[in-house]
Amino acid sequence: MQYITNSILTFGVILLIIMFAIWGRDVVREGTHLLIIHLCSNWFKIWLGLFIISEAFFFLGFFWAFFHAALAPAVSIGAIWPPAFMKV
Repeated sequence: MQYITNSILTFGVILLIIMFAIWGRDVVREGTHLLIIHLCSNWFKIWLGLFIISEAFFFLGFFWAFFHAALAPAVSIGAIWPPAFMKV
């Protein structure tokens, strides 16, 4: 049993080292293509900014709905928060 555990650990460490080597190779390759990265980086910044804004609005809507339900509960739930039928 100990032999199998050590073999799996060794395989995992070797695989991790190979992954880091491939990742490092990719980083160097991407760094040598600065013109392409520079041309794409402007669009990347725009799309990243739009993504962050959409996430901000998503969470704003989520918390808005929660606080609206908590601060102005509907008559259909007894006009109290949390609703009377929920066990707290």
